[in-house]
Amino acid sequence: MKTLQYFVDNYLPKNRVVIVPFESTYLFSSYKNAILDSICASNYGCNKLILGQHHSGIGAYYDKNEMKSLLSQYEDLDIDIEIIAEFVYCDECKTLVSTNTCPHGAHHHIKYHSKSLLEILKLGMLPPAIFMRKDISAILLSELFKHRFDNISKIYDAIFPNNGLLESHDEKDFYLELMRLHQTTSLT
Repeated sequence: MKTLQYFVDNYLPKNRVVIVPFESTYLFSSYKNAILDSICASNYGCNKLILGQHHSGIGAYYDKNEMKSLLSQYEDLDIDIEIIAEFVYCDECKTLVSTNTCPHGAHHHIKYHSKSLLEILKLGMLPPAIFMRKDISAILLSELFKHRFDNISKIYDAIFPNNGLLESHDEKDFYLELMRLHQTTSLT
């Protein structure tokens, strides 16, 4: 929740985002996920919901040569549901691209796989910056591994440049500097 709030406060238009925590998230598993997302968005007054093509519960299928999804059954919902293509990092384009618009093949695409990223975070590793903003990674790791280091200030001062003054650093600062260090390029 802390990370989500940070993301909304720093990267999204504040007057257009509402965070709605669902306590019974098990309801959002399997085929019910997209339907419940649609109902919730509609109840909050949204007139459009954008879902990725791999969103759980879409259940795309063809009926009489027309692509449909499980959401087609719920036409009485007063919301326009748009299904968009997958976004990936292309190592040729060197940026985030849609699989529909990238001229390079799938063998150049690095896919965002949330379960794999979650495993990396659970192991205490920094995910690559092409998958997750470094400040988001730092917040997640500092929350997942609170008090991981006995003396974070001593470690911080030993391996990162500083201005020579006594400073207080927390786990978030440590992970941000570590990510910055990982992204330092060689002068050669």
